[in-house]
Amino acid sequence: MKYIYFFNEPRASERALVGGKGSNLGKMTTAGFPVPPGFCIAAEAYRYLIEITGLNPIISCKVEGIDFQDPHALAETAAAIRELIGQQPIPLEIAQEIEAAYEQLDAQVGERQDRRLSVAVRSSPTAGDLPDASFAGQQDTYLNIRGRTSLLTHVRRCWTSLWTARAIVYRQKLGYDHLQVVLTVVVQAMVEPQTAGSIFTTNPANGNRDQCVINASWGLGQAIACGIVSPDNYIVTKADGRIIEKHIACKERMIISNQEGGAVGVETAAHLRDVPALSEHQVAHLTALSSRIEEYFGQPQDIKWANQENRWYILQSRPITTMHHLRTVAQEVA
Repeated sequence: MKYIYFFNEPRASERALVGGKGSNLGKMTTAGFPVPPGFCIAAEAYRYLIEITGLNPIISCKVEGIDFQDPHALAETAAAIRELIGQQPIPLEIAQEIEAAYEQLDAQVGERQDRRLSVAVRSSPTAGDLPDASFAGQQDTYLNIRGRTSLLTHVRRCWTSLWTARAIVYRQKLGYDHLQVVLTVVVQAMVEPQTAGSIFTTNPANGNRDQCVINASWGLGQAIACGIVSPDNYIVTKADGRIIEKHIACKERMIISNQEGGAVGVETAAHLRDVPALSEHQVAHLTALSSRIEEYFGQPQDIKWANQENRWYILQSRPITTMHHLRTVAQEVA
């Protein structure tokens, strides 16, 4: 059984195998977009862990007994399931394959000899990043993870995050079978950006397909995702990259990699707080790049990007789920 698929392998584009996030990274890598290298820990690794430990019927019983009208009981059940999974050692054959992939990625990236490869470890559920449903933010992401032991620890933490109370409620609301949703894990070489953010290739506020919306801030994009900073905001015409509206925020905080591992929030240097995180030329470049990605996938995308030393990287791309709602509203009005 094969548990690891590098982004440039043909099967890394299969959603059932590597989840929505992993699948899109595999497709973009094959298409030549600037994706940092990495690999996916396939769905079979999680399935094998649950089956070999005999946890499947135990988890099933606990899920069937959930009273969704009792938030406290739900939280206790979710915590109990996470603890059950978190206590299990990763099966040796899977752990060895993960460690070997990490060493291969380390050699590929060519980090300095005095420092192990730093990676981002991201959850990628097999039901995630669908046009009409988004699991974004429900499972864990860990940044600046170094060394094989730390990587294995954080892979296990990603697996347990499939069973947060929020994730359970969301699956229940959409009618997903809890035991059929499986978590894969994306391991990607870290980018240490000066600026990072997101692009919506269609204006999500009004559904205008001729506009894109760019958010940008200093440091790691996690600062925007976690809500610790209000980013700069640009509304841009996709045809020519012209900024038609912008708001430059006071970016008082940022997230950077910690030398000991992980990421840490710090105060932004005073002289950068009110300075635009992107130049007009950079906005135009991002607009063109995001339009190519949208064309490749054939539908509006929510893209995470980073810029390190004037090199652009695409960290992930997924459908804009709000577009499903906007299309429905437009049809009702018509």
